[in-house]
Amino acid sequence: MMGGDIALVPPDGFCIDPQTLRQEFALLARCDVLGAPTGAAGAPLGVMTLSLTRVGRNARQPTPLEISAAAGVSAPADVVTKGDVVLYKTRGTPPVDGMDTAHWRALSQVGTVVMGAAFYGPTNGRAVSAEGALMIRRMFAATAAKSAAE
Repeated sequence: MMGGDIALVPPDGFCIDPQTLRQEFALLARCDVLGAPTGAAGAPLGVMTLSLTRVGRNARQPTPLEISAAAGVSAPADVVTKGDVVLYKTRGTPPVDGMDTAHWRALSQVGTVVMGAAFYGPTNGRAVSAEGALMIRRMFAATAAKSAAE
């Protein structure tokens, strides 16, 4: 992604939907949902999006409140910053029927690329629990470790 600067590493049990993959966007879902029947590895049911934006080297990362306002979702709650990852919960219209309006959003920066993720899951499901937050954090860490963005 981003001309080869970002190597997206999906969370365990998740695969990238090849029909959605662009230089700056990807949709991820459990592998079995995307046609790999043995690839889910016990992952929670959910849909994740990843958006990438190239910024200047010293650019200020947007705040959760700014991202929430731009996305048209509720004000951020449960904001947690660990290292370079800002993670928070918000509410908004899910991308598919049957998903909870509550979902995780996260931001992190790799070189000159800001990664933004949203993770939706069924009401009271594992994706919208602390497990979903951990999955985003691990995806960002693995992606940053494999990426060459300067």
